[in-house]
Amino acid sequence: MLSEKEILIEKQKFLKLLKNKEEYVKKDSKEKGLSVVVRDDESIDSALKRFKKKLKKDNLFETLKNNRYFIKPSKKRKLAKEKGIIKQKLLLKQLNGKK
Repeated sequence: MLSEKEILIEKQKFLKLLKNKEEYVKKDSKEKGLSVVVRDDESIDSALKRFKKKLKKDNLFETLKNNRYFIKPSKKRKLAKEKGIIKQKLLLKQLNGKK
């Protein structure tokens, strides 16, 4: 979750982008275009909320988090294997608990 300070910073950036209720569209058309149009009867807060939902749906934050540091391919495989083992254990627990 974002802290209140980060939310205020995001709000300020968003307000600059949507000054005079203009539509903001990402400049680089090769990437997925994330855009929000502020309706006449809509507040900036609700438009910001819709924009954040789009970011979450697009997994932008998750991608940024995963690409923050380089992870060696062998380490990625090891982590994926461990994750799979945990999932299998949870599934077995659920199946044994229902019987």
